[in-house]
Parts: sequence; structure tokens; C-alpha cells
Amino acid sequence: MGHLLKEDKATKVKEAENKKEPAVSHKGHRQRLKNRFINNGLGSFEPHNILELLLFFSIPRRDTNDTAHLLLEKFGSLSGVFDAPFSELVKVRGISVSSATLIKLIPALSRAYLTDRAQHVEEIHSPEKAVEILMPQFVGQTTEVLLVLSLDNKGKLKKICEISKGSVTYTDINMRLMVSELLASNASAAIIAHNHPNGFASPSKQDFDATRQISSTLAAMDINLLDHIVISGEEFYSMSQNLKYSSMFKNGDIPYG
Repeated sequence: MGHLLKEDKATKVKEAENKKEPAVSHKGHRQRLKNRFINNGLGSFEPHNILELLLFFSIPRRDTNDTAHLLLEKFGSLSGVFDAPFSELVKVRGISVSSATLIKLIPALSRAYLTDRAQHVEEIHSPEKAVEILMPQFVGQTTEVLLVLSLDNKGKLKKICEISKGSVTYTDINMRLMVSELLASNASAAIIAHNHPNGFASPSKQDFDATRQISSTLAAMDINLLDHIVISGEEFYSMSQNLKYSSMFKNGDIPYG
């Protein structure tokens, strides 16, 4: 009987040790993935690895690999995950409010970082230079957003302001806010820009009508409208560089073009 009890006890100890092994292995996997990022960045990471690593910080004890795959299956791509509405993220098995918040923080944090870097640009004398500053502002934006760049009389960036969200028709644009922001920053010139999240980087008739009225309003405030830039993905369209629209824009003393 004593012999059987000893064997039974030894079996239970072994089973307990076996149960611990996956946790130790999982912990080692987490550290390896973190070290891989620290040493080499995200260049060699697959999309699910990126999400898996990110979720370590909101899911401290559970395997995040399966959850990462579920996110990609539901939203189709890494960018699709980050662009997904908060309300849809929390429907995915394994995604808590904290995890959804962390996911939505990434594009917002990227915009804040890139906006801060853009504040140190010297002067904007071309659409290409303006786009360098503007394009990061639309990271993760799934609806149309209208921005205005406030510039001094040499073309130096003073401020970036979000004016409206959802539609770029003149009736939907908060002109009071735009004028207020430009006057408050003592702007001599402005560049407006908006995105086409699911379309082409080309202006619509609504864009033309809105630009014409904005140009007229700003001219009355002695502020030159240098350009209206339409951005879609990695492509952009500068309305000031097209003869069809160029009469709406004035450079003043700024060598823009």
C-alpha cells in the first residue's frame, strides 16, 4: 500500500510539473519576441506577430497568438485592425476594453508623433513639402477630414488645425473655426487639405465649390490661400498646380509651386 501511495504521489508531482511547462515556454516566447523587436525592429515581423507583441501589454498572462489571428481574419489586414471601430474590436474573442483601447491608441499616437515632428519644418515652398507634413495626419482616418496649415509670410508652418470631419462641402465646413485659428496664429497664408479614404486623389465638384468660397473668405481677411491638396493613400493632387483651378490661389510673397 505504501509503495502504491508513493507512486501515486510521484505521478501527481510529475503531472503538476508538466502543467507548468507550457507557461514557462510561453513566457520564453514572449521574451524572445520582445528581444527580436528590440534588436531588429518590426521589419521581419508578420502582421500577426506585430499584433501578438502589442497585445502582450494588455493581456499579461494569456497566449495572444490566436487572438492576433482572429483580428486579422475579421478585419482583413493589419491596417484594417487599426482602422476598425472600437465597437467592432471588442466583439472579437479575447479583446477586452483595454486591448481595444490599446489598438486604437496606435494610429492616434502615430499621428501625434508625426504632427510634433512636422512642427519643426522650416518653410513650405512646394506641394511636395506640404504633403510630407500632411500625409501622416491622415493615418488611420476612415472618414474625410479637412485640415488647414497656418503659415507666416515666408511660408513657415505655424500650426496644423483640424477644421471638420465627415464631409468637405462648404456648408459642412466650420469657417468660423478656420478663420479663428488662422487669425489667432497671425497667419499670412494657408494651405487646406482633405483626404479621400476610399477614393481617388482628385478633386470633386464639391471640392471645387468649397475651395472657391474658402479662398474668397480668406482673401477678405488678407490671408492668401496657397493650395488645396487632396490625399488618398500615398497619392495626392495639388489643385493650385492645375490651370483649371489655379485662379483660386494666391502666393503673395511666398515662392510656392
